[in-house]
Amino acid sequence: DFQFESLQRFGIGRDRLVFCDESSYFDCEQLYIPLFGSNSLGKGLATWTPAFLKDSFGTGTRPAADRRLYVSRKHANGRSILNEESLVLCLQKRGFECVQLEGLSITEQADLFGSASVILGAHGAGFTNIVFCQPATTIIELYKDHIAPCYWLTSEVTALRHAVHYCGSDTSLAPRAGAEGERYHASADERRLS
Repeated sequence: DFQFESLQRFGIGRDRLVFCDESSYFDCEQLYIPLFGSNSLGKGLATWTPAFLKDSFGTGTRPAADRRLYVSRKHANGRSILNEESLVLCLQKRGFECVQLEGLSITEQADLFGSASVILGAHGAGFTNIVFCQPATTIIELYKDHIAPCYWLTSEVTALRHAVHYCGSDTSLAPRAGAEGERYHASADERRLS
């Protein structure tokens, strides 16, 4: 749904989309396709990309707000907070709202992030929405063993204040043979889920 909503925002309705499978062939003058297997929030992120998204979703010019958001991954398949109930109680005492992004449209997520002064949560796809934040918004990402820099890089090009909070190590991961005490994830999936 979020893909269709995004395309609709740019004037591309379902009637203009062509769905294909591995046996489909097309002869095209121009072809626009998504690039899979590449994190577009990497080091090559240009400053115009988040600016374009902010402008397209109407969060580009808005007054700074003092809204503090905790992004819950309660319903996610990985990287959830084990003691989330007690964390949320602590955060609510400090003025944080607990939000779950799964049921919100992109426009609703853009409005939510565009109105925040602080955003806190475990590393995950929901942090893509920081492109809608106002400059100087504080972003606090919670990590365990594996740290990915994509949202820090987004923060760098959008003038956000970005902090990483290390939440401890996963002792269930055994050291790899020959690597003296170094913790090792056997696959990219294990790294991403850690």
